[in-house]
Amino acid sequence: MSRTESEPTGEKKNFYYAVLNLNRAASQSEINERHRALSLIFHPDKQQDEAAKVIATKKFLEIQKAYQVLSDPFLRQVYDTLGEQGLSVRWSPEVRSKSVDEVERIIGQVKGDTIYKELDEKIRPRGTVVYAVDATSLVGPYLGPTDDGLSQKILNSFGDLRVMNSEVQYSIQESLSDQTTLSLKSRLSYKAGRVQNKFTGTLRHQFSPRFTSEIDIGLLRPHSIRVGGTYTGNATTVVAQASCMLAALGILPPTFNVSMSRRLFRARPETAAFELNLGSQPHFVVNLISPSMFGFKPAHGTDGSSERQSPPSVSGLEFGTTHRMFGLSFESFFPKLVAEWGVTFTELALQLKLGLQYGLEGLSWVCSGTWSSPTTSFTAATHLNVMGVVLSLELLHLQQQIKIPIILSVDYEPRLALWTVFLPSTALALSYHFVLKPRRRRQRLRYIRAARRALEEESDIRRERDAVTSLLKDTARRLTSAETSKGGLVITEATYGSVEKEDGASDLIIDVTVPLQALVRNSQLYVAADQPKSGIQGFTDPAPSTNKVLCIRYLFCGQTHYAEFPDDVPVVLPLAEHVIQ
Repeated sequence: MSRTESEPTGEKKNFYYAVLNLNRAASQSEINERHRALSLIFHPDKQQDEAAKVIATKKFLEIQKAYQVLSDPFLRQVYDTLGEQGLSVRWSPEVRSKSVDEVERIIGQVKGDTIYKELDEKIRPRGTVVYAVDATSLVGPYLGPTDDGLSQKILNSFGDLRVMNSEVQYSIQESLSDQTTLSLKSRLSYKAGRVQNKFTGTLRHQFSPRFTSEIDIGLLRPHSIRVGGTYTGNATTVVAQASCMLAALGILPPTFNVSMSRRLFRARPETAAFELNLGSQPHFVVNLISPSMFGFKPAHGTDGSSERQSPPSVSGLEFGTTHRMFGLSFESFFPKLVAEWGVTFTELALQLKLGLQYGLEGLSWVCSGTWSSPTTSFTAATHLNVMGVVLSLELLHLQQQIKIPIILSVDYEPRLALWTVFLPSTALALSYHFVLKPRRRRQRLRYIRAARRALEEESDIRRERDAVTSLLKDTARRLTSAETSKGGLVITEATYGSVEKEDGASDLIIDVTVPLQALVRNSQLYVAADQPKSGIQGFTDPAPSTNKVLCIRYLFCGQTHYAEFPDDVPVVLPLAEHVIQ
């Protein structure tokens, strides 16, 4: 990777300083002085020749941009650390309000994340280490002398722990072109006293946005080859694979695998999926998957997109998704009923899942929990089946993974499995109540305080809003008199602000009674939903990066009405359903 890809060069990083002919240690007064002097020299109005005016305009705009960045202490700090790339990031008011040291730490973290992402996109290194541990001595009957003390029994039980098998995998990927990638993967495993090594290469080519094919070849003995393709449509995904292995005695029978998933309804997310495997261990699976969301209230952004932005909730449990899966599985022609339920709490980045399977061998289940962040995830899962009880731990950091399956019992022991789920869950619940929940409340308060501080500091915007409101007062007063005389639409009170009401967020509101009354025409008021309400004359955004609501109390035909309109809902007045009984 070249230096220009991972980090701005000195020339690019100091471009704005060069425009003003300053060094990086320049003071604010020096920046102001140079900006004033250069603006007078290159101002387009001072040029007589048209060609000179074009060049002067270009230089004048460069000077203005350089001054905009270097005169703002926060943007200057961002530019000094990240270069011009950092100026394209949308920095929240909360970050701007932090101390210099905190801002420097946050910017440094963003810089590290950016470098990591660029390196990861270039070769995509992936590593996995697996250690399977036999821990039956910890929960099974003690096999040592009966007269051993408790401490000796514990030491002996831990001493009997052993690694049953282990495995190390590592892979890298290189882009040969925009459509073609080459992956190399090595795997070294140890099991039952035998060491096995496998090295494979995978060539993947994307023929079109919908169709991708790949070929996977095992380069060490026993050689193997796998050919597959994936088709992705608007509502359908099909994956087909065929593989075979070259043994010493010849080519072993090939294995064919086909899977397909399809969205069942245009306006609903239910999906049906099936998988068919024809080989030494044939199986057939058909599933019905039904995902859903809860707590989300889309709000239209200024670009027309819908996104949810609000202060973090105290509980962290208000927004998320759930999914349910039911199906039938045939393994070696013996049927099994399968089901799965899961919930993901978006704010906590926490996913909980419970999977059930019932067949001729009885009931088996797996209960798992996963916490994730942009760079790290941790998963704990308890498995119960006829083979025993297994606690599986997985840690992933920067795409490097370690897996530790811990065998607790080789017998079917539901009670042990339940205790394996109950104890960590209790610890998690206590940590949530006494540690995480208070921390989230502090985060929420900081967020709201930053929004209030930003509202108080926007003096120019507030003066402009007050001036516009003053200009609209005569129009609003005239319309109020006309509407009152005929029993029409009269806005008695209107506020616009944060939908949140707790922890001081209720203060993030502005009075918009006059601007709304000025919009009334013929006893009607209509405001479209395709633009944010903060763009209405006399409105401003009182709570950036939060969901907002317009609350209106009005009179129509002498009766009091009340209504609330989120940003994504059009305002239509009057309506009979708004009447206050």
